Amino acid sequence: MRRNPKSISPRRHKGALQSFQLQPRDIRRPNGGLMPWAGPRERFNPEGLPLVDWFDPGQGVYRDGAALFTGTTQYLSFPDGAAFRTGDIGYTFGGWFLVSDMTRRHMLISKGDEYYVEYSFNTGRFRLLVDNTHQVLAGNLGQPSLSQWYFIVCWHDPAANLICIQINDGGVDSAAYPGGSPIYNSGFNVGAYEGGLTLDGKADSVFFYKRLLSAAERTELYHAGTGKNYSELSSSLKTSLVSWWEMEQAGGSRLDSHGGNTLADHGGVSLAGGVVASPAQPGDAVSLWVSRAGLGHVAAQSAMGKRPALATDINGVPYLSFDGVDDLLEINGCAACFTGKGTLVAGFSPLDTNYSLYHASASNGWWAHGSGVEFGDFRGSAIVGYPTGNPLVGGNHVVSISSSAGGYEVRVDGFSGGAQSGGFSVLDKHSIGGSWESADRPFRGRVHGIFLCNEVLMPHRLQQAERFLANKNGATTL
Repeated sequence: MRRNPKSISPRRHKGALQSFQLQPRDIRRPNGGLMPWAGPRERFNPEGLPLVDWFDPGQGVYRDGAALFTGTTQYLSFPDGAAFRTGDIGYTFGGWFLVSDMTRRHMLISKGDEYYVEYSFNTGRFRLLVDNTHQVLAGNLGQPSLSQWYFIVCWHDPAANLICIQINDGGVDSAAYPGGSPIYNSGFNVGAYEGGLTLDGKADSVFFYKRLLSAAERTELYHAGTGKNYSELSSSLKTSLVSWWEMEQAGGSRLDSHGGNTLADHGGVSLAGGVVASPAQPGDAVSLWVSRAGLGHVAAQSAMGKRPALATDINGVPYLSFDGVDDLLEINGCAACFTGKGTLVAGFSPLDTNYSLYHASASNGWWAHGSGVEFGDFRGSAIVGYPTGNPLVGGNHVVSISSSAGGYEVRVDGFSGGAQSGGFSVLDKHSIGGSWESADRPFRGRVHGIFLCNEVLMPHRLQQAERFLANKNGATTL
C-alpha cells in the first residue's frame, strides 16, 4: 500500500523544499578566518551561552555621585524660608554622610540653632541638637569610623515630645524635648553651620520631610546599606517630602529632585564617588557595570577620576569610553569563574596603540592586548597580524580568545592566529580597560560589549557571539 505523500516529512519530500530554512554555513578564508555570510543572520540569544559575564552598555550601567567638601570654604545652602522652618511639628531629615577628619567638629546639616546634626569631636559621636541646647547622641553606633559612609536620620516626634537619631537603620537614640523647635531666621545648610564648621567629607542623597517616617520607611531608605535614589521612591515615601538632593551634579548648584529648593554652591563643592547608584546617562562617569549573566558580578570603580564615561554613537548605540590614562573597571566575584578553560569575546574600537583591553590574573596571566597592526594574548605576545592597510586603530572590531590548559586561539574580525601552545589554570581577578595590578597599557577607546564564558565555545557558537557584537558596534568584516 502506497503511503500518502502528505504524511511524508517535508525534510524528505522533494516537493516540500520550499519549507526548508537553510542553515548558515562556515565559509573560511584561506588563513582560517570567517568570511561574511551572505544569507540572513541567524537568530542568536546570548543567554544560551555558558556565560559567566555579559557586559552590555545598553543595560546595567550606573553612576553614583556625592558632594565633596574639603573642610575649608565649601558648603551648600538655601535661604531662610517656610520650606525648612519647623516649630512644634513632626519632621525628619538626614542622608548619607562620610567624615574624613575626626580631629574637630564637622557640621552635616543645619538651620542655625533651630536644628543641626554634626560629628562632635568632644563626644566622639554623631549628635542632633535642637534650639542649640537639647541634644541626643548616637550612642548605639558609638565612635564612627574615619572615611566610612553612614546613613543618618534625625527627627522630632511632637506627640511623644522626643528628638531622635538613628544610624544605619540601627538602634534609635532619643531624648526628651517638649515644645518643638523655635523658629530661627537662618538658612538651611549642608556641610556647614551658617558658613562655618565646614565638613571635610561627603554627602549623598540628602532629604527633608515635614512628617515622621515609620521604622519600615527608614529601613526602606537604608535599603540594606545601598540606599535609594529619588526615582526609586514609592509614592508613599514622597508624601510630605519637601526636598531630595541626589548630589550628582559635577559642580555648582545641587538640584532638588522633588521640589524647587536648589542648593547654592559656596567655595566650589565638587563631585566624588557616592553610595546611591542611579542609571547612568550619556556623559556620566560610570561607577558600576552590572553583568547580565545573573551571577551577581559587577565591574566597578570607586575613584571618580578613574571611571569610564557612558556615551552613544551617531546612531544612538551606547558604549563605554575609556580615556587611555587610568580609566579601569574591576570585576568582582570571579575567583572561581575560570578553572582551566574559558572564552572572551569583546566588541571594541581602539583609538591608540599598545593597550590592554581586558586583563585576567593567573600564574601566567591572560591579556587581551593590541597594537596598531596586531592583537595578542598571553602577556601581549603577537598572535594575529593584520595585512597592510587594515590597522586596528580607529576601527570597530571584535576579538575572541579561547583558552584552555592545552592551548589557546585568538581571533580578530574573523582572522585566526591558529592554535597556540600553553594555557592557564585559574583566572581569579579581572579588569576592563587595562591591568588591575599596574598602570601598564591602559586602553583608550570604546567598549561595545563583552562576553565571558567558562567553556571553550564550539566554532559555530563562537561565530554567533562574534557576529552579535559586530552588529552592536558596526564591525563590517564579520
